[in-house]
Amino acid sequence: MVAFGVIHVIRTTVLFSIILTTGTSLNIGGIIWASIAGASVVFTALFYFYALAREDASRIAPVLAVVPAFTIIFAVLLFRDIPTYLQIFGLIIASTGIFILAVKPENGRLYFAKKIPFLAALASSFFAAWVMIALDEASSHVSVLTSEAFRTLAVSIILPLVFFRKKHFAGVYKSLRNYKTLTLFFIAEGVLAPGFMLLTNYAVSVGPVGPIGIIFTSISPVTVLIIASILSTSRLQILDEVLNRETLAYKILGTLLVISSVVALRI
Repeated sequence: MVAFGVIHVIRTTVLFSIILTTGTSLNIGGIIWASIAGASVVFTALFYFYALAREDASRIAPVLAVVPAFTIIFAVLLFRDIPTYLQIFGLIIASTGIFILAVKPENGRLYFAKKIPFLAALASSFFAAWVMIALDEASSHVSVLTSEAFRTLAVSIILPLVFFRKKHFAGVYKSLRNYKTLTLFFIAEGVLAPGFMLLTNYAVSVGPVGPIGIIFTSISPVTVLIIASILSTSRLQILDEVLNRETLAYKILGTLLVISSVVALRI
């Protein structure tokens, strides 16, 4: 989280140097919503990193796809909306998919993964839903670049307040001295993450958030499963995920069920 915060401080400097030189107009409403998105990103990352540190990425990523399920549940609890039969079916399928993802076959027997990482992943998906909602609202007031600049600024303010401590910096220095860790971290947060957030901002600014959410939550788990499996092969050995047929079968089935539930919940 400290390294995540440091790179956001750098990213904020770059983004604001761009928008201040281009004379971009500002709007209070857009700034507030972009800041809410930034705060939600912090909690999304916090719970997601916690889950990833304790479980396979290909098991955790599909859990983030249940964002639409939170929308349905809170609509029922807070607004007394009555879910459709298709939405109820989607919730059942999502729960089944997560249950299957939690199954770990070992030596011909079935075990369950630890509960806490999956609960953390569910918490991450809850805050990820707020990121999408806030970015959608911000896009109606400010440009994509301005929204991303203030979202990043919020992250770079909140994380230092919570995590920037001497002992934490010592841990970051020790971890990033590992060449593989350093390379993967800066590829993820220095290259891929900025591109992802800018494209997400642009997508929600030109289209409805619902279909965009379907595309994001459907493609992401499959992509993670494929890439994580490739990085865990004996030739690369970057990740340490189990690649036997039985384990992959459960992961594929669980991922497909979660994706099916997303489509059902969004119809």
